[in-house]
Amino acid sequence: MPNLWLNKDWQFAALFASLLAMRWVTSWSSNMETRGVEYGRGLIWTLAKMRGIIPPFVLEVILIDGSHYYVHSVPIRDEETKSLVVRIWDLRAMTADDIADLKASLSKLRSRDELSDERKIHSRLDWGNLRIELKQIAYCIEWHDRLWPEAEKLELGFR
Repeated sequence: MPNLWLNKDWQFAALFASLLAMRWVTSWSSNMETRGVEYGRGLIWTLAKMRGIIPPFVLEVILIDGSHYYVHSVPIRDEETKSLVVRIWDLRAMTADDIADLKASLSKLRSRDELSDERKIHSRLDWGNLRIELKQIAYCIEWHDRLWPEAEKLELGFR
């Protein structure tokens, strides 16, 4: 997993998105049983207002049909139809060895700017656009770097 989460900009962006999503959830849903689902939808919806690329393997969106994707960015959202375009990392052409090489390459990155040209990270890394309605999102998983030093960890999510 990339060590980009050590970067304070990434920590702030994650915290900001989480807080905005939580505010969106509490204003949208008063039913406690649906808040986890609404939190994931709110997180993805909020990312459309933020610019920047999320590293592969960091934010996973799971749809109600069971399919799942790693989020690259959310460039477009439509308020009227509650739909959005989620740019996803396309790992379909990658072998297990390619994935291992990609993770090693991501560990060497020191800036989000380095994510803008995916071919420099790995020759088979690509992205695609997923056009979905907000209601198709089942939940999101924020994966954190397992090598993240305990003293540097930022507490996110629910307990």
